[in-house]
Amino acid sequence: MKRMLWLSVVLCTVVTACGPSAPDSVALTSEIATPTDPLDPMDGRQDPASCVPQCDNRSCGDDGCGDVCGVCDNGTLCQSNGSCGEPQCTPSCEGRSCGQDGCGTLCGTCTNGLGCVDGVCTASCVPICGDRECGDDGCGGSCGMCANGESCSGNGLCAVPCVVQCANKMCGDNGCGGTCGTCLGDESCSDDGQCVADPTACVPNCTDKACGDDGCGGVCGHCSASKQCTADGLCVDLGCAQDLDCSEGTWCNTTNGECIVLSLEQYWAPAITVQTQPAHPYEDFFTTVDYDGDWDAKNNANNTANAAQPSAIYTALVGTQTHWFITYYMYFPHRYSMTLPHDYENAFRSVSLVIRKDGSYGQLELMQTASERFFHWLLPENSPLSGPTAATAGTIHWSQEGTHPRPHVFVRSGSHQVLGDAGFENAASYNANWNFGQANHTDITTDRSYSLVPLVTSLWPQRMNTGSLFSQFGQLARDEASTDAPESLAPWAMHDWLDTHQAWGSMLYDPCTLITHKFPTGWDTFSTEYSVNPFAVRVDLHSLTILADTDQLGAGTSDPYIRLSMADGYGYNRVVLDSVDMNALQFSWQQADVPIQTTLNLSTSMERTWFYGMDCPEHDLYLLEVRDLDYDYADDWLMAEPKAWIGTSAGDQSLDFSLSQVTLTTTIPEEPESNP
Repeated sequence: MKRMLWLSVVLCTVVTACGPSAPDSVALTSEIATPTDPLDPMDGRQDPASCVPQCDNRSCGDDGCGDVCGVCDNGTLCQSNGSCGEPQCTPSCEGRSCGQDGCGTLCGTCTNGLGCVDGVCTASCVPICGDRECGDDGCGGSCGMCANGESCSGNGLCAVPCVVQCANKMCGDNGCGGTCGTCLGDESCSDDGQCVADPTACVPNCTDKACGDDGCGGVCGHCSASKQCTADGLCVDLGCAQDLDCSEGTWCNTTNGECIVLSLEQYWAPAITVQTQPAHPYEDFFTTVDYDGDWDAKNNANNTANAAQPSAIYTALVGTQTHWFITYYMYFPHRYSMTLPHDYENAFRSVSLVIRKDGSYGQLELMQTASERFFHWLLPENSPLSGPTAATAGTIHWSQEGTHPRPHVFVRSGSHQVLGDAGFENAASYNANWNFGQANHTDITTDRSYSLVPLVTSLWPQRMNTGSLFSQFGQLARDEASTDAPESLAPWAMHDWLDTHQAWGSMLYDPCTLITHKFPTGWDTFSTEYSVNPFAVRVDLHSLTILADTDQLGAGTSDPYIRLSMADGYGYNRVVLDSVDMNALQFSWQQADVPIQTTLNLSTSMERTWFYGMDCPEHDLYLLEVRDLDYDYADDWLMAEPKAWIGTSAGDQSLDFSLSQVTLTTTIPEEPESNP
């Protein structure tokens, strides 16, 4: 209000002569517009002693010199033109002795150089404007008015209001201290204010996915209430939550809610109880050879405490017309002893099931466990099977957990010996049962599930990897072992140390020979020709032609037989066909008095013409001899060069030995794709 009064005085001086000696308008305007000493209580206001009142045509209101031109009565109020009129507002002067009353009239004036501060005449307030062009002067007055189009900022300066500049911009500075917007987490703002992909940010991947993780902490979508998201990002019908939700003959895959038919390996997967020791919290966990992320077997014992150990078991399946042979291989990174210095790195233990086919999942007829270098045999109750080693057989224990009985085995801590019964019920242990989902071992007492890993697509394709994985064929490499420790054998080389006739690894590639060798009697029917066997080289003999009489002393025509040798899982040559029945021989045969130029059809002359061995590195596929059996003398050769024929290639072959001829076929199983 003081600023307005001051401007009134200037205007009056310029337009009207205010006294006989008034200076010219320019000088007067300059003098009044410039404040005096800022410490002067008047601060540039007109001195009442020299001011000329301006009351022409005014009967009330301010006279321009701190006084009034008159006072209205009869309930009228002073208008802005200095005339008395009807009141348009209610004056408010309560507690005020000066200053405006809110209706254009003063509540009073101050004299003696006093100034009006908040309606009170006082000499203590010193107006301070300094560099301020507008706004409050600190004493109830104003430091000035801004021109049209300008506004008074908080610091008392007149400025044109800032105009936000965000045209065609998505982000960045708006020109007024703010932003035009923000970009997404995987975007950055370019110089021209556009949101572009950030090359350093995570890029979500939802290709062929309707749900689940997008790889960057987000999701690709959500399934409806009637569906659930699978591991590969597909929404599928809930279908089932437990086995009871499925029809007979199917089981619930709880990872995707599908009712499925179990594989043989899944159906017969054994229940396993493993004894543990608190002093060895990581060494009684069965897992995979590459559990620590590499195919280096020499660091596996060292990494048990550093890497997660998946709870997993290798499986192998071989089948004939009458039986399935399923073996479950448990791998332990370290074998330790609590008493004797019998420790070593990398130990395989196994459980093998002999199952008679019945059109469904079959009937378990025999179970073999392999621990260290010893095999043990277990039979169902009232089994008719018998043999020289039948005294070592125990009785199969069954677990009733789940929808059907499964064989139950027990594993000792340290040695990891596989037993048919417990003997450590009061010791620390955990139970492991097969389930669809993958689990890791956690502690030494919590029960857990385990997954199945096909041997043929995991460790088997690595069998020629000598160096960091295998020290030689069939033997795992290691750098930790006590002096009396046996070899760390691969599944295809495991053997019974007490049975020297047994081929190493035969439970994997030729279980028929091993089983009938151990239990020769009590079987109903027992086929020895494999319909499924991805592990064995096969030789089929077709014909034998006799071209000479090599019988000594003219005792008669030749009595031919074939001796065939093939490698086992450790690389040893094993005689699989001969003239006499030997322990663990696959078959024996000889023919008496065969005339010269006779060709024998071996499929009718022999009960069995198929034989099995292993494909070993730098090893022959087979060795073949044709001989003339002499009961009283050394057998004659029916080969012009008296030495074994070395077979090195697969396919059909016709072998001419001058004194005899043989036709045969060698088959090497197709190498499966590795899927570690």
